[in-house]
Amino acid sequence: MFLFPDGCEVIMLRTAFVALAVVCMAVAAVAQEKLTAEDIVARHLESIGPAAARAAIKSRSARANAQFDVVLGSPSGHAEGNALLVCLDRRVSFAMRYPGTKYPDEQFVYDGRSVQVALGNTRQRSALGDFLYRHHVLMSEGLFGGALRTSWPLLDLAGRQPRLKYEGLKKTDGRELYDLTYAPKKGGDSDLAIHLYFEPGTFRHVKSVYTFTVERGLQHQRELSRSGVHSGPEYRDDTRYRVEEAFSDFRTVDGLTLPGRWKLTYTAESSTTLSTSWEFTLGPVAHNNVTE
Repeated sequence: MFLFPDGCEVIMLRTAFVALAVVCMAVAAVAQEKLTAEDIVARHLESIGPAAARAAIKSRSARANAQFDVVLGSPSGHAEGNALLVCLDRRVSFAMRYPGTKYPDEQFVYDGRSVQVALGNTRQRSALGDFLYRHHVLMSEGLFGGALRTSWPLLDLAGRQPRLKYEGLKKTDGRELYDLTYAPKKGGDSDLAIHLYFEPGTFRHVKSVYTFTVERGLQHQRELSRSGVHSGPEYRDDTRYRVEEAFSDFRTVDGLTLPGRWKLTYTAESSTTLSTSWEFTLGPVAHNNVTE
């Protein structure tokens, strides 16, 4: 058997590993460059299920166990309850109830024409409800709720005609995800940034992030007129708003792969920071059981 001089085997192995790593990095870089927004959407739709199975769904309903927490800020808070999601074509109703707690009942509705946010028993909207009411395109466009919505816009790119841009792989929460920016064709907010994140390999939609900033000294007229709120402390400093949706625990229902867990996080950051979260663990999902 041919023997290398002492140490040569190690050097050659190291050289081989380095060469292999360089090749893998080059292949990954080429693959990333070749991907387009349309490629990611097409692979994402495949991850949900066959086209025939997707087209067969006209309505969806799901109950969930719900948990609310104040992550950062005061007063502290925790509540447990239930939630109900009902979708029929582009219409949707999402309600939360936390019986026996101080947390008010909430309901967000898009009836096909306008977005409505119930004021609850406190006669005022929650921070999340106010965000969705102000940025109503998230409800009307089908973005809020991700692939759980029957009106998830990526199911109908031809009809929605949004502006999509692939921003590459972005590291978020310790893992790299494909990042798409989404701009509705109409009815959107030019100052609301919308990012949709997809898992490499599976192309499942695992996160959406919506960000919006109110700059100090500027009055955001559409925000103020729509909410009915006039100058107040929340507009004295730059305030950065962020709503994040995270989806996990995917499972197959009627031939479709859908999230079984949905987590919302709302953060408002200025001179102080408030961060709250809502987590929903879905029970059985029913299809085509909702009528007009």
